[in-house]
Amino acid sequence: SGVARGCVPFRSGIMSDLNSAELLIVEKLHSRCRNANKIEPYLYKMLRYHDLSNAGSLTFPKFAQAISPVATGISDRMLQAIFERYADGDLLQLKVFSTEFSLGTRRESGEYSQGNGAAPVTSAGPPARSLGGVGG
Repeated sequence: SGVARGCVPFRSGIMSDLNSAELLIVEKLHSRCRNANKIEPYLYKMLRYHDLSNAGSLTFPKFAQAISPVATGISDRMLQAIFERYADGDLLQLKVFSTEFSLGTRRESGEYSQGNGAAPVTSAGPPARSLGGVGG
């Protein structure tokens, strides 16, 4: 169907909000780096600073703390959605995230990763309920 395994297409309005939040972060990264080619290493170093165990990954609370300098004005709920889009289970792999986020790989593909089995975060109300194997 063109959608990668473990990913589901998002409804366009919600996807638009998620993409807009990511683009706001990218814009703030640009203002800090000034060189588009430096965003990936800058983001990686910014996140890596919070990886105290040197595992190359972060949990959501550490991710939220690490990204906060460039995520002002973005709700915790939207940060959670960004985390879930890129995370593998409960961990965000820093190198993969830095690369894919800076290139816009998942924004352009319109995918929302659900590697940890969490339901997508919507802009209003509680998270949507999973339909199990329906629609696949």
